[in-house]
Amino acid sequence: MKKNIVKKLKSNKGFTMQDVIIGLVILTVFAGTIAGTYLAIYKTQAQTQATAVASLYGIQILENIDRISYEQVKNGMEQSYKENLRNARWNGTQNRSQSI
Repeated sequence: MKKNIVKKLKSNKGFTMQDVIIGLVILTVFAGTIAGTYLAIYKTQAQTQATAVASLYGIQILENIDRISYEQVKNGMEQSYKENLRNARWNGTQNRSQSI
């Protein structure tokens, strides 16, 4: 019985500490590469979304300006236009949240 235990302990089967450390290093490098790629994708997606939202607001502003007749244009109307735009955005977000 003792001979079998000593024989199993002396055998070369299994992993050494060196094998485990090399495996962990390779796994860490792979995980770091995946995390870096994920971060780059996330940043690109966020920037694209911000650009799309800005474009939509720009289009909305230009369409609203296009609806104003020449007789309605006067000095200082940009402040009232900004307030109307803020109110329209606020009402639009409230309507969306209520419909959900």
